[in-house]
Amino acid sequence: MIEFKLYICLNDYFHHSFEHRFFLSGCSNLLERMAMNKPAAALFALLASSVLVLAQDNMKTYAKYDFVPGDKIIFEDDLVNEQPDEFPSKWDLIAGQCEVRKLNGENVIVFLDGNASITPLMSTPNYTPEVFTLEFDVYAKEAEYNFIIVKFHGKDTETAMQELMVGAGENNVRYGGAIGTYPNEPELLNRWYHVAIAFNVRSLKAYINQHRVLNTPVTEGKPLGITLSTTAYEGNEKFIKNIRLAAGGADLYKRVMTDGKYITRGIKFDVNKATIKPESMGTLNEVAKVLREHPELKFSIEGHTDSDGDDAANLKLSQTRAEAVKAQLTVLGIEAARLTCKGFGETKPVDSNTTPIGKANNRRVEFVKM
Repeated sequence: MIEFKLYICLNDYFHHSFEHRFFLSGCSNLLERMAMNKPAAALFALLASSVLVLAQDNMKTYAKYDFVPGDKIIFEDDLVNEQPDEFPSKWDLIAGQCEVRKLNGENVIVFLDGNASITPLMSTPNYTPEVFTLEFDVYAKEAEYNFIIVKFHGKDTETAMQELMVGAGENNVRYGGAIGTYPNEPELLNRWYHVAIAFNVRSLKAYINQHRVLNTPVTEGKPLGITLSTTAYEGNEKFIKNIRLAAGGADLYKRVMTDGKYITRGIKFDVNKATIKPESMGTLNEVAKVLREHPELKFSIEGHTDSDGDDAANLKLSQTRAEAVKAQLTVLGIEAARLTCKGFGETKPVDSNTTPIGKANNRRVEFVKM
């Protein structure tokens, strides 16, 4: 049985190597079971070392990634508590048809037609600051006229100041007259890919997976909100998940010197695990850069969770996540002696644990100056 499961896991990896982290996450549970089975000890050791190598290879592909998410979450939807076949509860429908569906066992938002358009449900119509970031994951099937569209709107959702079009079939991003191309093959079809957008009043940067594909001036001023739409049609639905909108923050070094610490929600982990997601490398690279430029700095890396789940489990999880961050920084060349680790679990919230946004802001890593 163990050999069969291992074959399935490896076979899935080689057919879908673009999604290393799903392979790694899936295998981690298998590894835990194998470790308890003595006849499988040798096989366990081999697979464990292979998983570690793949994890590092996956992080290396993001070695030059410079996207740093905003440090205060404005809106987030992981769709965890949504019901399939219902309209997503954190959104308002502008036009067309959207609903929640199960795709490979997880909840996603599906755009069902070319008119489909949704906007976050917010308490105020003016919710985007001068500096903000937007992230989401996209899955698209067909190549013909295949775009996810981010509309930056003005006083209402009908007043689009400018549109950012992410085209899977054409492997590009368009904003105004600027076009940026994703350099890798195969096309961004029949696979999940990560989109990240950094906006300020002067410029817009767009990323697909580990690549920055667009860096263009902004001439329209600050938008008041965002809308997501698509060019979907029957049989060519588009899927999105893991949507996060965050306010941008001050320079990392200035924040450390002013506040004595740097708080980030940009280091992301697999659910209930200490496995760092590769899109976290922008933040980790920035922290490593500051440490290299300021050799006198030392950090206590402190992990924090929300209040969901068992208190003791959260405390342990926050500790192992802090240790994982330290380990990755040492891989980036930072001396381990300059870093300590501490997990606080849910004991030091900075926001309410009664709302999804509050919980998202409580899930964080802090770099405290020692």
